[in-house]
Amino acid sequence: MLRVELSGYINDIVITALPARFIHRIYSHCLGKHSTPYAANTCFKGILYFDNTFASHFAEEAGFDWNGWRNTHQLYRQQGFSTKTSLSLKLLEGNEPVRELHLENCDCSIQPFPTEQLLADTDKNSVLVLMGAVNKARQTLSIEGISAQDLPQKLDLSIDSFEGFGFGETLLKDITCCGQHFENLSGESQEQKMIDPCFLSSLGLQFNLADLPPLDCSCRVHDHAR
Repeated sequence: MLRVELSGYINDIVITALPARFIHRIYSHCLGKHSTPYAANTCFKGILYFDNTFASHFAEEAGFDWNGWRNTHQLYRQQGFSTKTSLSLKLLEGNEPVRELHLENCDCSIQPFPTEQLLADTDKNSVLVLMGAVNKARQTLSIEGISAQDLPQKLDLSIDSFEGFGFGETLLKDITCCGQHFENLSGESQEQKMIDPCFLSSLGLQFNLADLPPLDCSCRVHDHAR
C-alpha cells in the first residue's frame, strides 16, 4: 500500500448566485454603522457567515430564503489543500515519513475554473459569490497495490484555480499515481478563518463591495463593476 500524508491549509469553497439586492442591503447596513470600508467589509463577513437571523431578514427583502452559507444553493462545492500556502506532501512507510515530495517534482495540471458555464445561467440582477472557510488540516491518502518502492519519480496532481473570481489560491483537487486515484484514509482539521468573499457580476466582471451602485431595481451591478 502506498501512503501519502498531506498537511497544510484546506479551503472549503462554495460558489453560488445571490441577488444583488441582498448583497447591497447587507453592505449598506454595514457601511451605515462603520466609517471605513475596511470595517464595513468585516461587518459584511460577520453577517454573511455567522448571523443567519439578520442575513435572513435581508434575504426576505430580496425575495429568497437564506439558510447560511454552507446550506445555500451551491453551484459548486470543493474542498482542497492550498498549493500556495505551506503544503507538505510526505511519503509514508508504516506511520513514519520516509521522503518529502515537492510540487516542482510532480506533474501538475492546473485547470482554471469555468466561470463561463455559471455566468450563462446567472440572472442579470444576481451576482456570483465565492466564499468559504480555511482550515489547518492533515490527511493521509493511500493506494492499494503500489508500494513505496514502486513509486515513480512523479505523482500526478490536478489543481483548480479561480482567477476569474480574483481568488488567489490554487487548490489541490486530486492526486493519482500510475493512473490510480488515492483514497482518503484519515484526516483532521481545525477551522482558522473565513475567506473574504469574491464577487463576479453577470457579465463576468470582478467587483468590490465598495463598487456597488446605488440600490435601484433597474440598475445592474456590472455597470459599475471593475
